[in-house]
Amino acid sequence: MRKKYNKTNRNPYVIEGIQINKNLLKKYLHKEGVKRLTMLNDLSQISIKTETEILKVLEQMIKSKNYFKYCSSILININPGPNNVHDYLNLKKWSTSLSSKNLTIEDKKPHLYTFMQYVYETMVKENKDQVVNLLGPIGSGKTFNLIHTMEFFTSIYGPKKYKNELFEWIHKSIQLIHIFGSIYRENNIESTSCGIVLKLGFNQNNIISNFDIEAQILDLSLPFTENGRTFSIFHAFIKGANDELKKKLKLPEDEKYLSFFSKYLANFSEKFREKLNFNDLETWNKFYSLSKFFKFTEDEVLDILKCLSIIINLNELTISKVQITKTIENDEEEQEEEKEEKKEVIEYFEIQKDKTLKKICKNLGIKTREFRELLGKFRNLSDAKNFKLSQKFPKFPCFY
Repeated sequence: MRKKYNKTNRNPYVIEGIQINKNLLKKYLHKEGVKRLTMLNDLSQISIKTETEILKVLEQMIKSKNYFKYCSSILININPGPNNVHDYLNLKKWSTSLSSKNLTIEDKKPHLYTFMQYVYETMVKENKDQVVNLLGPIGSGKTFNLIHTMEFFTSIYGPKKYKNELFEWIHKSIQLIHIFGSIYRENNIESTSCGIVLKLGFNQNNIISNFDIEAQILDLSLPFTENGRTFSIFHAFIKGANDELKKKLKLPEDEKYLSFFSKYLANFSEKFREKLNFNDLETWNKFYSLSKFFKFTEDEVLDILKCLSIIINLNELTISKVQITKTIENDEEEQEEEKEEKKEVIEYFEIQKDKTLKKICKNLGIKTREFRELLGKFRNLSDAKNFKLSQKFPKFPCFY
């Protein structure tokens, strides 16, 4: 695209503070002379210098309901909000809008599906793996676009007999990861706090033959949002599990009895908490529904819940600072010259033996003494935060 436009006249005109090539300006003028910068597909052809100019372009995109633009090899997407997403990412509408299959990507209107089609065609043509990164701030629609990208690939390049089944497996895999890695934020009720790597495998006929999905929490410490909420699955667990299950896993009946949720409870009114409770119950039911879809056994589900229970109770543990003064004995020669005793103060952090520790050990199936010995003594708080239970309990399945 750059080669195509570099041949044009370089004398710039200015449209609302945005510089654009003279020939391109003529090409994208409305019949009535109205400036139609929104018709330009590639923003890299505009000499944008300030944030205000960029915002003007984005504003024009929204007004014209044109939610996609190219910027060289990058596809920019503006999230239009929940009321419009299903319309602008409608696969059937996109398919019928293409009047000719021979159009190049430069001639087609920017769109998520058009871009993914170009990625696929490049893979086939060059016989090389292709990588697409979905990047953006919280609530920009990364997970949503990932799901629709998978819908596109499975619908067009999936095996004929199993297109729907393949998409269902991929979609539900993303949903399960999302349940365990999402967190409520003010601008996004289900914000994903993990990175997802999804790989599609193609056979010799360039048809999807397999897929693989991995996820990793981007922040190893438990995240707490500005409103005090942490991963939604913990809130859903306390809200959705029945009393018998919570008693078995050594958890209280209500989250108000946990200091883990004290900040969250203080930041919301009771009326708004009821609204969040409805979302938490929905998350809990979805977890059980997906566990059945993937045919998890009862023991496997219980192991997962044990892990969640342990994490919740770990945040209820009391870690106290301990100071020990140690006397250093001098050598005989030093004792003659210096009679004063040398003292060394040793500091470390230690988990206190209390009811919460007993609850954790009950789920782990070990004694409290063994648990404290395995953890050892932390020299500083960072040691405690970076401690990984899986290193100390390699045989306990729920840590995997």
